[in-house]
Amino acid sequence: MLDDYQIHDVCNALKRFFRTLDSPLLTLELYSQWINAASMFLSLITSCLGLHIYLFHLFLCGKICRILIIGHVNKMFNEP
Repeated sequence: MLDDYQIHDVCNALKRFFRTLDSPLLTLELYSQWINAASMFLSLITSCLGLHIYLFHLFLCGKICRILIIGHVNKMFNEP
């Protein structure tokens, strides 16, 4: 029975359910606090992604330096 449904069907049913609620799921009294929490979360995610990108670039630079140094040492030992 469940194999007859797609994920879109489930999402559609949930959207219709939430739209028919008498009171909103996120109350209007707390709207500004919801927005502040979302922006804090977004800034945290953004700063973490920036740190990960920086560390990945640092790793790549170190790897490239090691490859260049090893290549240079190999050339020195292979020259007559």
